Formats: sequence, structure tokens, C-alpha cells
Amino acid sequence: MTERTIDRAAADTLRQARDAVAREAWAEAYRLLDGLDTACLTADDCAAFADAAWWTSRIEESIVHRMRAYAGYVAAGMARRAGHMAWLLFYEHQMAGRAALAAGWLRRARRQLHGQPECVEQCYLAWVDTEDAQRRGAFDEAMTAARHMAAIARRGGSPDLLAMGVQAQSGVLVAQGRVGEGLDLLDEAMCAAMAGELSSFFTGWVYCLGLQQSMACVDLERAAEWTDAAMRWCAAMPAENNFRGLCRVHRVQVLELRGNWSEALAEAERTCAELLPYERRTGRRGGLSGRPDPAAAR
Repeated sequence: MTERTIDRAAADTLRQARDAVAREAWAEAYRLLDGLDTACLTADDCAAFADAAWWTSRIEESIVHRMRAYAGYVAAGMARRAGHMAWLLFYEHQMAGRAALAAGWLRRARRQLHGQPECVEQCYLAWVDTEDAQRRGAFDEAMTAARHMAAIARRGGSPDLLAMGVQAQSGVLVAQGRVGEGLDLLDEAMCAAMAGELSSFFTGWVYCLGLQQSMACVDLERAAEWTDAAMRWCAAMPAENNFRGLCRVHRVQVLELRGNWSEALAEAERTCAELLPYERRTGRRGGLSGRPDPAAAR
């Protein structure tokens, strides 16, 4: 349904909602979209509604709207966008610990993107391939997939996915025991986040994965530097920022290792209020699971 087939008031609300999405005013976007009949929404609107729900900690609603977006893209024959939505649904279910559902959506993502000309959406599949190979100890295979991801992102002009491809290569190197080389690459990806070169979602994602990696390598000084940078970014973001709690988790860890017990305790109490429900259950995970959902990886 298009704006020509809905009443003037609904059309005006929809235009306001789209403007709020463009400004990443997620609470406002959610409020406006939630007041509309879903029949008024295009597939793009449903995807934006999913993003708004995710940023405002309504995870199950995010999944519902993302499935609507997926169905709309499939109906319209938009395989790339359908593949992207399917991958995001894989990721959201994976984060929630629903392995069977996650596997099903990953298969759909692969099916939608199979045979498509090279596109940045294929980076997400290369990322999964990197993680799978790394877990098996097939490091050459993992590095090939990570480099493939970065190359597609570079050719496709996606700074977001290029940074994630560099971060993925860093992870492979660290897993191989080549810690110095891996952390050098990690700094490159983190700099892209700090310099404001990435979208909000990927900025948070890169920070979160990078902080996990620094802590895993017991590089306290590096973790402290990047934690400070991540917390400054979080402070500058709107209140509806699901990365805030995870950034604070890493800050608590750094404070604890430094022996700043009282400050660590205060931060930990704030963290409990800011984490998403599934993060409270699972704590901190590695790899693709190391950050809140993508729900908004646009």
C-alpha cells in the first residue's frame, strides 16, 4: 500500500516517521510507526520499524517487523534486501539462543543471495563463513573468507562492512596466536569507529567486538583506551542506545582489573539497568554474538 491509498493523517504520520528514522530518532520513529496500521507500511517501513523497536529494547517486536519486511521484499522480488533481512533474523535469533530458528533464517539468507551479482549483502555470509572456519581451527580458510568480506565491502563502497571485515581478519590472527598482528588490525577497525566513519549501529558493533578482543588478549591498556572512546561515543548518543550497557560491561572489567572496586561496583549497578534482556541472560559472547543484534544494520 502506498501513501496515495491511505488517508491524509496517516500519510502525514508516515512521512514524520520516515523523517525520524532518517535522523535516527528511534523513540520518536517507534511511537509514530506504532500508531499506524501495518497495512500502510512498505517493506522498507517495516525494516525501519524493526530498527526502531530494536533501538528501544523491544526485541521481539523487532523480529516481528523484520519478518514482515522480509516477506515484502520476497514478494517484490528484491532478493538482496530479502537476503539481508533473513541474515538479520538469523542473527537476532542467534542472540536469543534459538539455534534452530537462526539456522533456518541463515539458510534463507544464503538462498536469497545465491547467484546474485557481487553485492555488499554477501559480506554477511562471508562473515559467518569466517566464524565457522575459525571455530574449526581452519585458519587459512577463515582468513580467506575474512579477506573476501573486506574486498567485497571495499568494492561495494561500504565503510561499515569493510571495518567489520578488518575486525574479522584481526580475530583470525589472534586465534592463531599472532596477537601483535591481530591487535594492529583491530586498532585500524576501531579508528574507523572513533573517527565517525561508520553508521551508528556499526560504530557500536565495532567498539563492542574490539573491546572483547582486547580483554581476551589481556591487553588492559588497549582495552582502557578503547573503553574510554566507546563510553564517550555512548554519551553522545540518544538515550535509546542499546550499546550503552555493553560498553559499560567492559568499563566495569577494566575498573575491576585496576582495583577501582567502588567505582566498578557503581558502574556494574548501572550496567544491569542498561543491558538488553538477552544480554542479562548470556553475559558476554564472542564472535558474531558479541554485540546486540543487528537489528539495525542498515
